[in-house]
Amino acid sequence: MSEPRLHSASETDPEALHAFLERFFGSDKAAFLSRHGDWWHRGSTNRMAITLDGEIAAYCGVIPASCIVAGNQRQGLWWMDLVVAPEFRGLGLQSRFDHEVRSRSSLLLGFPNALAARIHRKHGWGVREDLESLALPLRPSRMPRFRRASGASGALLRLAAAAAEPFFAVLRHRWRRPPDLPIHELTLPSARELAALAKNDIGQGWITTARDADHFRWRYLDAPYRHELRFLVAGEPPRVGVILRLAGLAASRVARCLDLFGDLEDHELVVATIRGAVGMAVAAGASQITALAGNARLAAAFRAAASFQRRSGRFCWSTSDPGLSAAFATGDLHWTLGDSDNDEPLPSG
Repeated sequence: MSEPRLHSASETDPEALHAFLERFFGSDKAAFLSRHGDWWHRGSTNRMAITLDGEIAAYCGVIPASCIVAGNQRQGLWWMDLVVAPEFRGLGLQSRFDHEVRSRSSLLLGFPNALAARIHRKHGWGVREDLESLALPLRPSRMPRFRRASGASGALLRLAAAAAEPFFAVLRHRWRRPPDLPIHELTLPSARELAALAKNDIGQGWITTARDADHFRWRYLDAPYRHELRFLVAGEPPRVGVILRLAGLAASRVARCLDLFGDLEDHELVVATIRGAVGMAVAAGASQITALAGNARLAAAFRAAASFQRRSGRFCWSTSDPGLSAAFATGDLHWTLGDSDNDEPLPSG
């Protein structure tokens, strides 16, 4: 067996890479990465594959991260999608990725599942489990997880969802009413305009994404699904903004609250902004709206705006800086679905 070789995505055979990604991530995500992976990861060098004897054995990706911690801007990497093919495990390929990624940044960030969180802890990463993953059913009978459920249990779920529709019709009528505070949509937002509104994030002392003009331009205005994004601002003059993604076919459309920024200490205005986003999702025929809240105050704002259901979310980090690690362990986090790879491609069908 030859020595393992590490390549960027652009240096890897595209058909072989697509087949590998489809094997482990499914056809929808593989297709998205093949078409838009360089945008998603901000360059092909941030998508890596290891080959052995000319065959792809492992893959991972990173997304450069610029974040605010204790008022200071820090550069790091969101690390995701690490997979080693079963037939090549035990050969140190994960360690090869670890060495490569750590050589690029001393600060690594991620959103692990339960199994990965346990593994990260064993390897000295910090892990928090106090984030909240939020979901609000709007039209239960159209929700993708109910539509795709199979067998007898799937039939029962669809029956229960259909029975709940009259109740949710009443709620949709209530949620569609416009908030009392001024709120309007930006049809042609500029990156500079959004960044100016986001400057209030830094003053709150939260650990969050550095939302400068470059970030907004890359992450939202240049997104391949820009046509699915809606930009709402609240206040006069505007002080809070939300970015909503309306994606999927009409029969199973979903809404994702990708970002929330601005004067987030103004609880009443934040609640009104979220209500505006919920109303827009209802008007668009979405079956559900999802969001991520990194701290208790924002989670409370989502619940005050509508009947969001919640479950625990996780965040992890690795750094050799004890002060930085302590800040991540104890500080107020403000991560959203627009960070890292939370806004994954939607399943087709």
